[in-house]
Amino acid sequence: MLMAGAGGLPRLAFEQALESLETRLTDLESRQAPRRFRLRWREREIRGTLHRHNERESLLVLEACLGTLPYSAEGPALRRQALALLAEARTVAGWTVRMDPRSRWTIESRTRIPHPPRFDAFIAELAVLLLEFDLRLGDLVALLHPCPEQAAAPAPRTDVAA
Repeated sequence: MLMAGAGGLPRLAFEQALESLETRLTDLESRQAPRRFRLRWREREIRGTLHRHNERESLLVLEACLGTLPYSAEGPALRRQALALLAEARTVAGWTVRMDPRSRWTIESRTRIPHPPRFDAFIAELAVLLLEFDLRLGDLVALLHPCPEQAAAPAPRTDVAA
């Protein structure tokens, strides 16, 4: 399997997800926003939504549960390292990183793309966001425990849901 860089994002899986999205983008253009899709990155489910923002722009929102912090008993240094990486991720413009009541860390990324969403612009923005996730969050995700609902969940469909 080919790898797309040091972060270890499997190129084949990434290309398959993009191909699935490509087949449905034309349908997105003909419907009213928002349109939703799901894909997997580093064993985490990413939920995407494409909102029509105005006549010239759409808003692409990606949301994912990154995981839960390691317990202090697993190693205080490990926990401190994860907290430092989470603090760094919170400084990235366009990202919202937060902890929910069940101690799960989630991320939301928002970016504007031209409307109607041309396939090449959509894929370019999606690829940039996923590569940025990989570069900036790869080390962090390796330290976090997967979200419980994702650890046992089957791989999500990558098709667009209404």
